Amino acid sequence: MVAAFVNHQRTKPSQSPSLKSSESIKTVCAVTQHPDTCFTDVVSVNSGNNAVNPMVIFNLTLQLAVTELTNVSSLSKTLISNSNDLRTGSELRDCANLFDDAVSQLSRSVESMCGESVLTMEKVGDLKTWISAPMTDQETCVDGLEEMGSTAVDEVKMKVQRSSVCMSNSLAILGHMDEVLEKFGMHLH
Repeated sequence: MVAAFVNHQRTKPSQSPSLKSSESIKTVCAVTQHPDTCFTDVVSVNSGNNAVNPMVIFNLTLQLAVTELTNVSSLSKTLISNSNDLRTGSELRDCANLFDDAVSQLSRSVESMCGESVLTMEKVGDLKTWISAPMTDQETCVDGLEEMGSTAVDEVKMKVQRSSVCMSNSLAILGHMDEVLEKFGMHLH
């Protein structure tokens, strides 16, 4: 069954856009495991204070996740060029491939949301898969580096941690989209 959300957004005319945006971001980020980080991150990229719709806020969290994952991918490529150890270099190349795939998956999520005003249950399922797969790719890379005893593991872990938090926030918002939309007077049908 395909369900779409219907926009019945309630607004308070007396609120300034930035205050309303801030409140909206806090409301959406409240469903995540890292609400403060989610809020700070979204506010930092919310140009024009236009994030009052939960779909816009969700899209911003996805874009942040892509940026962070791209940083991880770049790091692994830099580490490859600096590695003198063939085994570590090989494992880092595997990581670079995993991260490239992960960036592609997340980018697909962002592209699928561009201009979307309707979110179906099918799309929610696809998005959950497209966000979960990169998280698994990151874990696979770190596990491989740990098994090899790589000296690069701590640096990669630190970047992966940041990326994982961003993806976790997106996934949590998506997982609670029904209740988030409800708070904004919107509903999945």
